[in-house]
Amino acid sequence: MLSNKPILRKMDLKLKAKEELESRVKAIEELIENKGLGSKYLKKARKTQRLMNLTVLAGVGVVVVSLATWAALNRE
Repeated sequence: MLSNKPILRKMDLKLKAKEELESRVKAIEELIENKGLGSKYLKKARKTQRLMNLTVLAGVGVVVVSLATWAALNRE
């Protein structure tokens, strides 16, 4: 019978190499994101998007509370 150990070792090496390359690429991408061209613009855009999301969430909350109040007052 043939042993599967050499095949598993090759697969392990390929998997480890792939994971190592992915981690290095991610580190490079993060470096470019933080220090590269447009990084300040990207930070401002993320902050603006976060504020817009919070504003929309607050608006939806006000609408839900208003509709609940209106429905409760019109039951009489």
